[in-house]
Amino acid sequence: MPAKSIRLLLLILGALAAAAGGADRFAFSDARSLALGRAPVIDAGVYSLTLNPAFLVELPSLQFGFTHTQHPAPNTTAEFAGAALPLGDYGALGAGFGTLLVNNVAAYDDRGYSLGDFLYHDDRFAAGYAYRPWEWLAGGLAAHYDRHQTGPGEGATRTAFGLDVGGFLRTPPLFAGPFTLGVTGRNLVGTKRTTKLGEYQEEPLAGAAGLSWGRYFGDQRLLIVAGAPFNKPITLAVNAEVLIAARFAARAGALGTRYDDGEMETWPSGGAGYNTDLLSFDYCYQGRALGAFHYFSVSINPGRESRTAAEMRRRTEALLAEGMAYFEAGNYSLARSRFDEVLKRDPKNAQAKEHLVKAEYFVLMAEGDKYLKEQDWKRSREAFEEALKLVPEDFLATEYLDRVNQLEKEELARIAEEQRIREKLAAVEAANNRGNHKEAIKICQEILAAYPDNEDAAVLLEDSKRLFIASRPPPETPGEVPEEIPELVTPTIPPEAVRAYRQATGLLARGAVGQSINILTAILNEYPTYGAARTKLVEAYLLQGLEYYSKGALSSALQSWRRAQALDPGNAKANRYIKKAEREIQ
Repeated sequence: MPAKSIRLLLLILGALAAAAGGADRFAFSDARSLALGRAPVIDAGVYSLTLNPAFLVELPSLQFGFTHTQHPAPNTTAEFAGAALPLGDYGALGAGFGTLLVNNVAAYDDRGYSLGDFLYHDDRFAAGYAYRPWEWLAGGLAAHYDRHQTGPGEGATRTAFGLDVGGFLRTPPLFAGPFTLGVTGRNLVGTKRTTKLGEYQEEPLAGAAGLSWGRYFGDQRLLIVAGAPFNKPITLAVNAEVLIAARFAARAGALGTRYDDGEMETWPSGGAGYNTDLLSFDYCYQGRALGAFHYFSVSINPGRESRTAAEMRRRTEALLAEGMAYFEAGNYSLARSRFDEVLKRDPKNAQAKEHLVKAEYFVLMAEGDKYLKEQDWKRSREAFEEALKLVPEDFLATEYLDRVNQLEKEELARIAEEQRIREKLAAVEAANNRGNHKEAIKICQEILAAYPDNEDAAVLLEDSKRLFIASRPPPETPGEVPEEIPELVTPTIPPEAVRAYRQATGLLARGAVGQSINILTAILNEYPTYGAARTKLVEAYLLQGLEYYSKGALSSALQSWRRAQALDPGNAKANRYIKKAEREIQ
């Protein structure tokens, strides 16, 4: 059958399964799947035949499974044996036989006379096939033949045939792990038998749905499962499994049923498992109204090397998918941890190697930018230098490293200038103490000419002027003009504009580029000759372009750099950046 026809058939069967409905029944469930609520989203190997046959495709190698069940009813046990074989790109096959045995059941004829004891059988044979047309979708079919012996004689024997379908859909990693949705439709084809008890159909059309989410933490994993049949009474199972070091597993959950009369019943389930490369041992305890069920399962997986390799490959692929999802979302720190795990398992994985370097680069760049805004020059410089070691001669890391050095130099110059101003203010006070008020006024005027917003200098200037006027001697002759106060050099830029400039400079140093550009643009609109504001606005546009460039927005980066060039046509950085962006866009 062509591949397209197979895919179409599986999609149709999946739709039928979703619409079917569900019923509880004798199933080939191992202790693990029972402890997880028997939802149709359990990767159960050969036991998937009666849970969801689509999961046969998850088998890494040939498997033989055996389960023994101890029922609470006296003399009642159930046994299962089966095998499954993966066929690679051609899907997977599975077959199994299960029987429910009740010994020493008393039988009576129509007149009430004892017919003695007999052995009750509930037998089932099933065979199935599963195929995965896409990585995220799989479907399967399982045919089953059932035989029931409910009493002595031919009339108490019933046989039936049925066809089940199933499918599952798996998402990419969400919340660091994939979701899996599974549906089954049971007895899409079913037979009816007529017995002394009347016409009997083995099972009505039935189905179930389930949802699971799982995440690996190295060799450990958390799996959460929920499942429910579509039929009444309403039943829901919620269970979880914790896998430790890929060997030990602990499972627990509960099954709840709400009846039409509103009554609610809940039964717990739990279990544990131990896995080796060849054998798996599982136990499940399940509480019920009439007593507890105990399940014991053993799975044999020949070819331990192939099974281990396949399992490791699946986990590696899952970790790589998680890392890529984090990387695409911009969470480079978590992406880096996932790529590290992948390379521990597969040191030659080229995709993990490539993206690990990229993730480490972006983490270092983010650290450098964070420390830059905090004005921690040392740590910022170290981060950008490490990024350059990963990607030598990288444009962004080089430019940001230059910016660290520039801002550190400006900060040191600012601190030195503040120290000089403090020394000049101290000189003003000393001059006033000596009575040389004229010298004090001159120093204050020098400070205010360079820093018109310096409030300390403005206050000392007024004090010095007052002291100078008070210290002038009275004129010796009538009409003599007293000595005048030295003329104040009026700054070309008023104090309020200077204060706004210093605010914009501080914002730019802390990384608030947009706010800084708005303030500097407003200053230059009012005072076009303010050279320092123009120089700082050019610097802000250059930095804004670098931020756009780091996010891959080349057109926006080019626009910012052209604005810087318009303000300062001879700016070497602006011209170099523009050529680079134009070349990359082309």
